[in-house]
Amino acid sequence: PVMSITVPLQCLWSLFTDAFLIGTLYARLSRGQTRAASIIFSDKACISTVDGVPYFMFQACDSRKHSLLEAKVRCYCFL
Repeated sequence: PVMSITVPLQCLWSLFTDAFLIGTLYARLSRGQTRAASIIFSDKACISTVDGVPYFMFQACDSRKHSLLEAKVRCYCFL
């Protein structure tokens, strides 16, 4: 009789705990705006020719100690 109450309660507890932990992890990883504020760009840039093709080069770094898993950078040029 005790097991018929204990097992469902343990299942519900683990379900709620998993949902909380997954939600917390997703909320932490999905915030990109605060991550964008920690990116530092160099003050100087250069245009160099590599194999006859001109490239615009600059340096960017992340000031946080945790590195990104999959970094995607989008750069726009306004003339």
